[in-house]
Amino acid sequence: VHKWRVTADNVYGISGWCGGLWDNMKSFQGDCPISDAWCGGENGLLEWKFTTPSTCGPGAVEAAWWEATKNEFGAIVC
Repeated sequence: VHKWRVTADNVYGISGWCGGLWDNMKSFQGDCPISDAWCGGENGLLEWKFTTPSTCGPGAVEAAWWEATKNEFGAIVC
């Protein structure tokens, strides 16, 4: 099991970014079924966290972040 947690500062429109992150994780649902999912935040601090089986590699999470944000809030390395 992998427990993922990504945070970013100075994020505007957090709910919209969260929607994009979840949408992009759907591309990996075969290897990365998600449980214990949460995304949100306030005062510009986004927090994205979820659990996947060990079949879900870091590349899937990094790719979902890139596709949703184009690294506007920085790149992630899982």
